[in-house]
Amino acid sequence: MREVQKLFRFRFISRGKTANHLTQLAVKALQWCHPGVRVTVIDANDEPQLSSEEFPGVDLLHVIPRNDSVAERLGRGSRKHLFYWRHSPEVLAVVPRDTEFTAYMDSDILLMRPMDLSSLIDPLRQGRIAVLVDESMLVYIDQLRERAYTMSPVLNVPGTGGPLLQGGLIFSHVEDDGNLYQEFWRLAEIAAAEDILNLLPFDDMALLTALLTQGGKLWKRWLPLGYEWNYITAADQDPGVFAVGAHYGGFRAKALVLDSSNRFTVPNTLEHAWGSTSSGCMNGQRRFLRGVISGLPKDGFVHYRLAPPFAISWIAQHDTQSVTIEAQVQYGCLGSMLVHIDGRYRFCLKNEGLTRICHEFSLDGGRVITVIAVPNTQADVEVIDFRRNFFHENIGTPLASQP
Repeated sequence: MREVQKLFRFRFISRGKTANHLTQLAVKALQWCHPGVRVTVIDANDEPQLSSEEFPGVDLLHVIPRNDSVAERLGRGSRKHLFYWRHSPEVLAVVPRDTEFTAYMDSDILLMRPMDLSSLIDPLRQGRIAVLVDESMLVYIDQLRERAYTMSPVLNVPGTGGPLLQGGLIFSHVEDDGNLYQEFWRLAEIAAAEDILNLLPFDDMALLTALLTQGGKLWKRWLPLGYEWNYITAADQDPGVFAVGAHYGGFRAKALVLDSSNRFTVPNTLEHAWGSTSSGCMNGQRRFLRGVISGLPKDGFVHYRLAPPFAISWIAQHDTQSVTIEAQVQYGCLGSMLVHIDGRYRFCLKNEGLTRICHEFSLDGGRVITVIAVPNTQADVEVIDFRRNFFHENIGTPLASQP
């Protein structure tokens, strides 16, 4: 399992102060959830603003957006220009093609736990392209109905009917993707030549939709992802503990992340954990704290006081063969614990009225363990004592020293 992430290279684009900071947080979360994954960050600022010290273990490339035909309509280096330019031949030409699979990821997506990358391998090897449906489908249809007379004849593609795709996370095979990005850029240049870029509903997402969904040229290649991979997250819209990627897409959501950047900076020592923890309810909706989860090392274990539901992930020490987890349950508040290794579901521990659950399991070569605790819906949420085994000699060991 440990080698799966090395089959993927993720691509990020960063331009501007806000994006620079978000990219750093997003990349570190990706590297923490998937140790050893290959990452390219494109510093798209006119003058280099990112440093290798800020992005250890990353291929950092400086590429200045040129004044292409799309830029002539939208403004070189503008937010809208980057929606298209990030998939342009200019960018793709410099990204190393040293992995079997490639992934584009928005800089405002923070991984809350590892993705199940292994589940994508077989479909991607068959030439599938993994993207999820956007939540704004109804708005898209309304806009498309208004503008179809302009778009359809110009783009000359039948696949504009949806469903609308969310372009923040895209997986494909390096050698077998149906020329996705070449086709995407071709449509962008046609739209620029006809001056209809500002009419495209949801900008670049309209072009992805035209290619990959109903009737599109690459329709048979589309592999829908679940919402948990890339959940649009805001103050009043929370994906809960089953979220894999929390997508802070709006301006207010981005500000929320930047204002809490210390909490969203991944832990740099092995005794810390990462994830989502319940922080109570407000107006009938459960709220969560995300990011670093601090524990107390004691007697060979790291101890946490957590209220379910929660999702907690940690990196196993190098060469660890097995892990022991234990939960002291109060008032029957814990229903079950779902265990994942490197993002893949392994097993479920059901609480059959016990006050203590203890289980040892093999990692089978895995590295990152995730435990999702589901509450008993008939009980009030109470704090439980959760702990995992640990070796004292490794307390304070930097992650960088762990292969």
